[in-house]
Amino acid sequence: MHGVCVDWRSLKSFVVALYLVLALSCSLAFAQDDAAPAAIETAGPEHHCDMQAASSLDRTRPQGILGVDADKIDARLAIPACRTALSRHPDDPRFAFQLARALYRTGSRASYADALRLFRQAAEGGNVTAMNNLGVMYGFGDGVNIDKNEALKWLGKAADAGLAASMRNIADMYAIGSGVAKDDTTAVHWYRKSADGGDAIARRSLAEFFEAGRGGLPKDEHLAAQFFKLAAEQGDEPAQFQLARYYEAGRGGLPKSDQDALRFYKLAADQDDANAQNNLGLMYSAGRGGLTKDDEQAAKLYKRAADQRNPEAENNLGVLYEAGRGGLPKDDVEAARLYKLAADQGNVRARSSLAHFYEQGRGGLEQNDQVAARLYKLAADQEDARAENNLGIMYATGRGGLARDDRETVRLYKLAADQGSVEAQYNLAVCYLVGRGVSKDAAEARRWFRKAADSGYEEAKEQLEKLGP
Repeated sequence: MHGVCVDWRSLKSFVVALYLVLALSCSLAFAQDDAAPAAIETAGPEHHCDMQAASSLDRTRPQGILGVDADKIDARLAIPACRTALSRHPDDPRFAFQLARALYRTGSRASYADALRLFRQAAEGGNVTAMNNLGVMYGFGDGVNIDKNEALKWLGKAADAGLAASMRNIADMYAIGSGVAKDDTTAVHWYRKSADGGDAIARRSLAEFFEAGRGGLPKDEHLAAQFFKLAAEQGDEPAQFQLARYYEAGRGGLPKSDQDALRFYKLAADQDDANAQNNLGLMYSAGRGGLTKDDEQAAKLYKRAADQRNPEAENNLGVLYEAGRGGLPKDDVEAARLYKLAADQGNVRARSSLAHFYEQGRGGLEQNDQVAARLYKLAADQEDARAENNLGIMYATGRGGLARDDRETVRLYKLAADQGSVEAQYNLAVCYLVGRGVSKDAAEARRWFRKAADSGYEEAKEQLEKLGP
């Protein structure tokens, strides 16, 4: 079953989350229906139906009824009230629409079929939000075969009637090429119309397009920041997360401010945004943004995000279990489990840590140099300094099924050393000192020993003493 904002498909390369909205109150503008709001009925099934299943986007709902997000509809209460209301007012599109929302909430295929029929009845009766939902159901194939043409037809009708959410839904279709030829320029056209109508997700999507320079838009972080801010102020949690990142880095003309970053990370985290929960955990772990350093609070936030399969949080929680920090027991088995979950999603640090566990046979894992080498290679290809150094050691010793290759060893040490790895700086210095994989060069050896020593690496300090002035 789809949630409050239904995710059709994600364009991860641009961090663009494209949503189809089932006429819900996701901080979106009200539909501009021609009909005036009905007078509120304070008793009877009509009122209960409105209270339990009205949408904030439906301008035909009675005055005083705020609307209910789809994921907060209690179908057990809404369905009987709305069935009775519709039986009393069989020609009222509002009650057909609200009963359809309640039925859709159950998530059953049989209910989808009934919801589709009722959405169509309401849409044909002129309810704009029902037109949108009917288009969404055809787009997803909920209770009907997928029919993108029919989806676009009903979304177009709702968009023509002024529903900003439908304009954005059409933009999403063009942005990902769903049922239409992929066309970023047309997507931008519809995102602009939707954003002008107050749609928060469309504003966020425009921000992402400006950030990436897509759809004929200039690559402009200042405009991206402005649109992220508009959407964030409307309560859109992914926009709040992105705005926090901009404040944290001082991007888009915004001041570099950990305090502002913290504020927006908290807003998004409170709405269960996993990325924000992870980054807020990092701020607690480092004691930034005016926070007292608190690994226990960081662990709680990592756990909330990891439960949503956020790979960064899975890795960070694994680090705490490995070290026994944040009020957690020292538990290599749990650390290994979390590293594997994150590594399977491509997290570079988790791949490096999991490789180290396989190399040492830790966390209940059988010692396996071949698996370790494969994981180090994956992480090194993602420019992880620890993995580059450790893979260099495996090439130097011919372990993990790798042929001994001193030149490859030096290349990997150099990559890691340039990123500041003191271990790699020391190892590279030794290669220059003895002429392994590279010509002997005492001056170059001294230079790399000095870099490592300046970072506090004791073995490098000892080598410098041996080399003398």
